[in-house]
Amino acid sequence: MNETPTDQAAVVAELTAEADRQRIASTAAAIDEADVIAAFDDLAPAGATGDDGAAVIARLGSVAHVNVDVPVGSNQAALVPVKKGLRKLQAWYLRYVVDQINIALGLTVGALEDHERRLRSLDSPASMADVGVDASPPLSETVILAASEAAHTRTPPSVSAGRRVLNAWCGRGEIVSALVSSKVDAYGIDPDSESVSVALRGGLDVRNDDPLEHLAEIPAGSLSGLVLGQAIDLMKVAEIAEVLDLGRRAVAEGGPIVILADTEPVDAARFQLAERPPLSAEAWRRLIKARCLTVEADRPIPGDLTVFVSRR
Repeated sequence: MNETPTDQAAVVAELTAEADRQRIASTAAAIDEADVIAAFDDLAPAGATGDDGAAVIARLGSVAHVNVDVPVGSNQAALVPVKKGLRKLQAWYLRYVVDQINIALGLTVGALEDHERRLRSLDSPASMADVGVDASPPLSETVILAASEAAHTRTPPSVSAGRRVLNAWCGRGEIVSALVSSKVDAYGIDPDSESVSVALRGGLDVRNDDPLEHLAEIPAGSLSGLVLGQAIDLMKVAEIAEVLDLGRRAVAEGGPIVILADTEPVDAARFQLAERPPLSAEAWRRLIKARCLTVEADRPIPGDLTVFVSRR
């Protein structure tokens, strides 16, 4: 008879507990385990023990040096003076070659360190603010009303029961506030701590977190609806596709995914500084459909955003 997942989990837990008891009871076992871990850390190639890029480069820098002093020890005493003589005769040549190698290694490590710094600066969530880009600028009352209405009036009661609406990249919490005022159980996530502080002062359930990580971690089908703030506009197309995939997984069948998109940007400098060309309304429709979502409605607000409503 096949074991159920619960049975398998119980067996794994029992074996783990027994192994822990054996380690505690046996000092020798604990020492052996520590020795094995230490030996692996010493002998494993760079990066194999879970270091990040900066740590790997630091380890590379610590060993990126060739030593010209060739060892002269030998099991045969007569060979020692011979080795010393050979080393002395070739020292000038070896020194010249090794100096060139060490210079090359130093330049390589320096270039890798510079590359690592550049990659980290590109990944930094504060990089847009550093160049004057507000990822979530204040929303107009028209957009707030359109987005909040789309998030709850189109949700069947069977879907909303026991589930919450998430506003990802919620900024200062304007849409969360509108949803709560409409008696909707809603919360927000935003990576910008200053925007979250503004929302918290208004008594809203808004958290300073990475929306992508949050969407990936919550159970499938746990949301009744999802509103994606306009910060999504500044992402690459592949990143937007990932957000839509995660949203499709997180929202229950029949729940809406509302997208705020700046399809005809008035503030062109926002996109230029973020080095992200704005997507047209048609590009958004194609992208939404490509992620197995149905475009149920799109409402362009003149001189403002377009509110797309999609559904699984």
